[in-house]
Amino acid sequence: MIALDRVDGRVLRIGHRGAPTLAPENTLRSFAAALDHGMDIVELDVLALPDGRIAVTHDRPPPGVEPLLLDEALEYLAGRGARIQVDLKLRDPAEVVEAVRRHGLVERAFVSGSDPAALRRVRELEPELRTSFTYPEDRLGMTKRGGLNALTTPGLALMQLALPARVGRMLARAGATAMTLHHAVVTSAVVARCASHGAPVLVWTVDDPAACRRLESLGVAGIITNDPRVFPSET
Repeated sequence: MIALDRVDGRVLRIGHRGAPTLAPENTLRSFAAALDHGMDIVELDVLALPDGRIAVTHDRPPPGVEPLLLDEALEYLAGRGARIQVDLKLRDPAEVVEAVRRHGLVERAFVSGSDPAALRRVRELEPELRTSFTYPEDRLGMTKRGGLNALTTPGLALMQLALPARVGRMLARAGATAMTLHHAVVTSAVVARCASHGAPVLVWTVDDPAACRRLESLGVAGIITNDPRVFPSET
């Protein structure tokens, strides 16, 4: 089972859909850019197309646009020795789990999502494939439009205050062993409560270096970003 711990004291660096500030998201070019810029893990979205194929895309592609297929993506990432976060945008994960197994990636991948039933099904199908529960659910793409950042200060404060008491139930309901949280709801209290359940916190989606430093100081295990350049160079 994949470890989701810090690397030599620093947070895991996770490329959101690859590195979309450098190449089109959810493409082999984007994954290559993420890995070439030192990302520890590459995140990709999976969605079922109308014809039943599993594609690497966040939304259904427009007519005439052929998305990257999951098998193509996993073949490339397996060849690069990459670790992978598979973010579910579908309800039945059976074909996704089988693809991860087929490419020999069970020990180098984890599955995230906001559907507890889908995450439980992943573990039923492959107990060695780790899962992470995502909160909050973003059905309407709120994060692209400001989303939680646009909440009133009292509203966000209430969400932050309530979350530590809820994470245990969330993890249990999903059968997950990690949490994938939007950066706006992350506090030291929620990180500590997750840690008490043995669940590392991975934070999405952070493109500001100062925010990365703040979240790292709170003890999160990993930061998901669109831009690998937000992290300090290790050279």
